Amino acid sequence: MRHLDTHWLDVFVAIYETASVTRAAERLDMGQGSASTTLAKLRRHFDDPLFCRTASGMEPTAKGRALYPLLRSALADLERAETTLACFEPATSTRRFRLCVSDMSEAGLLSALANTITRQAPGVTLDVQRSTPDTKRLMDSGEIDLAVGYLPALEGLVQEAVLFEQGFVCLAARGHPRVDGRIDVAGYEAEGHVGIHGPLAVQSVVDRGLLRHGVKRRVVLGLPSHVGVGRVVACTELLATVPELLGHRLCEEHPLQQLEVPVPLARYSLKQFWHPRFDLDPGNVWMRGLVTDHFRVLRHSGIMRGRSATMRLPADPPARVGSA
Repeated sequence: MRHLDTHWLDVFVAIYETASVTRAAERLDMGQGSASTTLAKLRRHFDDPLFCRTASGMEPTAKGRALYPLLRSALADLERAETTLACFEPATSTRRFRLCVSDMSEAGLLSALANTITRQAPGVTLDVQRSTPDTKRLMDSGEIDLAVGYLPALEGLVQEAVLFEQGFVCLAARGHPRVDGRIDVAGYEAEGHVGIHGPLAVQSVVDRGLLRHGVKRRVVLGLPSHVGVGRVVACTELLATVPELLGHRLCEEHPLQQLEVPVPLARYSLKQFWHPRFDLDPGNVWMRGLVTDHFRVLRHSGIMRGRSATMRLPADPPARVGSA
């Protein structure tokens, strides 16, 4: 793109993402007048308005929408070129890492990761968002450095590494009037359950496993994510079937008892995913190492004892139905 100043790309992307020249200027720590001048140069360069002022903010034109992923990717490539050529020093770096995680990975990872980063790299910041069906596009455009969780929709499309394998446990309130330490199929079917609705692939593993064994689960309360499951179960007579690691965490935080699921459910793998562009990026390699180390500690900590509640069923792998 002849005579196109790379600084203009920052302005374009900032206006696109904030829908405002003023907020774009604040994000880039520049004057609003300078941002407006740069936008005028961009319009002349591309021979298009790029953005139109509306009641809801600066709306991109058709050409602006088409340019955004290309220019955002170009900026990401330039950033990676700079960081790859430079030696990444955690102790002095001020880099911002962007992660996508599932709600379960969030519960088991972020606090430990934040503590490690604070010790090793006090200038580094971590920007975390929940995984969505848009995660692959964000990785392609360079807006996401790493995705962590059970994300079958990404498998085979980007780089990946297994972090942790787990199955499922059943949770009940401590002091539940009809459940004390164990539950059979009849009891499981008789009780009300908390279910997770939405495009959550992990829940499909539970549903498919129960269906395989002819077990019916009466879902009394549907939640949008696993956040809040522990408190709900602790305060009611409802049961919840959750991944082992999450169950362990919730039992530490709430007055719960952990039970074996009365039928064997398939095990599954938590993974981390990154775009092939990031393979040799020193900062990304460092971040992947922190995540790997965290789950290695979990594997050797003994918290995953009592695995008889689940078993691997390779003949019937989980369906690719979204992210968890």
